[in-house]
Amino acid sequence: MRHLIDNVAIVVEEEPRAEHFDDAGIDDGDELFGLYQGIPRTDRGTSYSLVTPDRIVIFAGPLERACGSRREFEEQIRITVLHELGHHLGFDEAGLDLIGLS
Repeated sequence: MRHLIDNVAIVVEEEPRAEHFDDAGIDDGDELFGLYQGIPRTDRGTSYSLVTPDRIVIFAGPLERACGSRREFEEQIRITVLHELGHHLGFDEAGLDLIGLS
């Protein structure tokens, strides 16, 4: 899968901010584990060059609160990163749901 990842940075933040919920299109009362910000590979045209990296933001606080054990926490991080990488590769929420990454 590494060869498919292009121009994307993965960062960790403690908590999502209001604009993150807007970007994700969800209510700020929901838990947000991660967020993809960028241009999916499937939407990049021939003029795609000299752009800042896409970002995958992982939110530690909501992940910690949702998980009862370290093992569950690590597994949910893995799922969240894969989910956001799916967006980078061009999957929408329905597509991610079909492959078990919702």
